[in-house]
Amino acid sequence: MTYSELLSDAVDLHVHAGPSLMARRFDALEVARAAQRARMGGILLKDHYVPTQDLAGLVRRELEREAGEAALDVHGAICLNASVGGFSPAAVEVALTAGARMVYLPTITAAHHTRMIEGKRRGKLMPTPPIRHRPPTPVPEDLEHWPDWIEIAELIARFDAVLSTGHMDRPTALRLVESARRHGVRRFLATHAMLFEPLDEHFITAAAELDIHIEVTALPTVFPEFTLPEFGQPVRRVTGMIDRLGAARVVLSSDCGHPEGPNTVSAFGEYLDLLVRSGVSEARVRTMVVDNPTALIAP
Repeated sequence: MTYSELLSDAVDLHVHAGPSLMARRFDALEVARAAQRARMGGILLKDHYVPTQDLAGLVRRELEREAGEAALDVHGAICLNASVGGFSPAAVEVALTAGARMVYLPTITAAHHTRMIEGKRRGKLMPTPPIRHRPPTPVPEDLEHWPDWIEIAELIARFDAVLSTGHMDRPTALRLVESARRHGVRRFLATHAMLFEPLDEHFITAAAELDIHIEVTALPTVFPEFTLPEFGQPVRRVTGMIDRLGAARVVLSSDCGHPEGPNTVSAFGEYLDLLVRSGVSEARVRTMVVDNPTALIAP
């Protein structure tokens, strides 16, 4: 398979792969090997149910056996969903100590996630495994008197990891980011910020003030049938948002790996090619797919 030259040194911070409770098109080693062939710089494995740092380490060791020092960087993460105890300091401490580089606020067990998709024609959007639904952990108004959250924020700061907003509603996510900054966290990413709702001026301004990078993902552009019709991202919407935000604030990721979706690595390259054909300079694409994610995830 021929891969886009724009993938050279690219770091994809949003890769879904197996083994996983959710059906995935490829396993993590398959995706990593494809990224290696495309001369990418790194990937981050995301799973809604289990932390991925151990899987990432195993894949990385296999690539090192195959490619030596030229091996792709493979990173892990933890999502603060019900399956890890929600806002669990113990789970976060274990994940970060074992090498995870990103902590996601709740995703599929966030109340906002449920509100956004419940009762709607979902198409191929996130088939839910047949497990018991558990209510989300409520987020109190007074974060400074929530010991579990303060410990989590201090752990993220100690390991200099990334706090990502997950699928939380924006006001709550911003409150948590503000609190995390007070406790020393310095790396932030707004998870696929355009997927569930349009970006509004208040959030854009707040994100700039709090130094939050905005993630824009390929999936709803290259595979629009995956998401809800109202959440589609035609390329003109993406280029307009890049112009509005500025490349220095944007991280481009794939969010690919879904069972009926496109090939993760080739689709990401096709997305980058599409952006260039639509008027985004190669230099700006490199800023968003190499420079920004590399700086964000680097130890």
